[in-house]
Amino acid sequence: MRSFFALFKFVKHIVEPDMSSYDPSCEIDHSLLKNCKPHHREAVELAMRDLYGRRMEAIIRLPAPVERWICDTLLNDARDLRLFLTFMQVTLWLGFSSYVQLVLLPKDTRWSYLWLAPHMVITWVILGQRFILAMHYAAHRPLFKPSLGLVASALNAFPLTILSNFYGMPCGAYYLHHCIMHHQASAA
Repeated sequence: MRSFFALFKFVKHIVEPDMSSYDPSCEIDHSLLKNCKPHHREAVELAMRDLYGRRMEAIIRLPAPVERWICDTLLNDARDLRLFLTFMQVTLWLGFSSYVQLVLLPKDTRWSYLWLAPHMVITWVILGQRFILAMHYAAHRPLFKPSLGLVASALNAFPLTILSNFYGMPCGAYYLHHCIMHHQASAA
């Protein structure tokens, strides 16, 4: 029975990570809560969790030396490592799932339709929210260093032009809607 609860807690953490605790490496500005109006307290608490909370987007981490190398040589900001890992995990999953669907499974049989269950659960329930959050951040600023040239341009565009199609957003539509239309309209 204990192992069942441990498994349930592990699966719950993957589907809905605990965002209630703060990242111990952050210097938390508690004056934000002290100085806010009482009717703004809940909004400020949510904003503080976003600013100082533990980042849980990436499910699987790489070895520390590999992550350091990625931060030092590829990324503009080391804090974007979780976004990079999220995009990498989504890419690997969608590549694997597409390979299974297109190459391994026989066409138009019950087995080919049964793959829909794990594909939808992993793509939407486990990775969907994480991908859309990561894509939101990546739409606002480039993840990769400009010194990488065309490679950086391609890697920065990859989530918004390729991966977004798997989540029902046509190529480039998220950037156009969110950054061009939404932020320009709210700035006016």
